[in-house]
Order: sequence, then C-alpha cells, then structure tokens
Amino acid sequence: FLVTPIVHPRYRRLVSTSSAVQPRRAEPLTRSDLLLHSGQWGQQILGKLSPWLQLDSPHDTVRKSAEAAFRQEVQFAAHLALHALLLPAPSERCVNYAHCVNQSVLQYPALQLWVRVLLAPPARATAEQAAAPAAVPGASAPWECWNRLRVLCEAHVALGAVLELGPDL
Repeated sequence: FLVTPIVHPRYRRLVSTSSAVQPRRAEPLTRSDLLLHSGQWGQQILGKLSPWLQLDSPHDTVRKSAEAAFRQEVQFAAHLALHALLLPAPSERCVNYAHCVNQSVLQYPALQLWVRVLLAPPARATAEQAAAPAAVPGASAPWECWNRLRVLCEAHVALGAVLELGPDL
C-alpha cells in the first residue's frame, strides 16, 4: 500500500487569531477523489492526517480550527472508503486528541485509525542512574502517551498503533 496525506500540504488551513471563523477558500480541500477507482482507494492507499493539527493547543482558536480540520479529514477518508488513516503521535497532553479520535472511531466504524508510536532505544544510564532502583525517566514516554490515548478511547478495536523504528534500532 501507499501512505499519502489526505490533504495536500499546499492547502493547509489558515488560523486567524482574531476570530474563530475560517475564511472561505477558493481552492479545494485536496486532490480529486477520481484519481483512483474506489476499490484502489480502499485496498492500496493508507491516508495520513495532516501533521500540523494541534488538537490539544491551549489556544481556543487554534484548537477549534484543528478540530474542524481533523473532522473534515477523517470524513474525507471515510468518503474514500480507506482501510485506515495514519494519525500523528500523541503528546503527553492528549485529552482533546483522544476525544476527537474516540468520536471518529464511533462515527466511522469501518475506518481504522492508526497512531504513530516512535520506538527509541533506551536512554543510556549513567553510573548514578544505574545504581538507583528507579527507571530512566522518559525512556518509554512515546509508549506511555500511546497507552494513555488507548485508555481514553476505551481500547476501541478500530484504534491501533504503528510502531515506528528509529535509525538506532
């Protein structure tokens, strides 16, 4: 299969801090859905959500814009009948991210949502850290963020992890 962004990067939405209303756009959301046959979309394409979405932003305008964009992109992926949609890795503060993901898995049960989880080698411990019984802090932070997201979404069967191996692994 091929991993491709749902929305063309050129069509990134503008976030205006003066108002929560998005300006009307003359250009389309993305490329035409007629580029491939419907069977090819579902069997050969894995959609990728826009990486700029900040669903847990402390700024209301940015968060609401990201939520609207997230819903639009998931809706377009469901329209294309994609098998799965690749989501960016969650941050430590992922409550609103989990809320949006949970709404999507409930609204579109045929669409799988796969979350990126970066696997990194364990941090090298110094002599003092090796002597201490506590684990190295942050060694499994990406996995803990994924687990927090999974728990907040009630371990829904349509939610999965994509393990991303770093260059050191």
